Amino acid sequence: MQRKEFLSSQDWVNIVESVEDALQKDYTAEISIGGGEPYLHNCVFDIMKASKQKGFRCSISTNGSILTKSIIDRSIESGLRGINISLDSLNEEVHDKYRGMKGSYNKVLKALDYIKSTGKLDLSINTVFMKANIDDIIPLAE
Repeated sequence: MQRKEFLSSQDWVNIVESVEDALQKDYTAEISIGGGEPYLHNCVFDIMKASKQKGFRCSISTNGSILTKSIIDRSIESGLRGINISLDSLNEEVHDKYRGMKGSYNKVLKALDYIKSTGKLDLSINTVFMKANIDDIIPLAE
């Protein structure tokens, strides 16, 4: 049997739909999309739509490096309710070095500004504590 590397969009939709059957009707579920960079896979929008159709709250964790206004807008339209974005330092060089992508810091800041301006998503920041950013932790939280 040949192993598939990724589940198809329909496989993910089927999983979301099967969750409803396993839950009690008085229970509110959240579908949280994460692992690697989920926005590299177009199926994230199908998962968001299926979650919305089933009445589940849907959130996503992303490094933010490929977020654009159109991706954010499409996410909101698809039913996304919360987003968790990685920001590892207020120092551009530290963040970009840790993320392995020059320019990532600026992309994340632009995405954060746009998300805040929409007022349509619950926003969380994810920070990995490390020696290189230890002095940034309190200012970052503020």
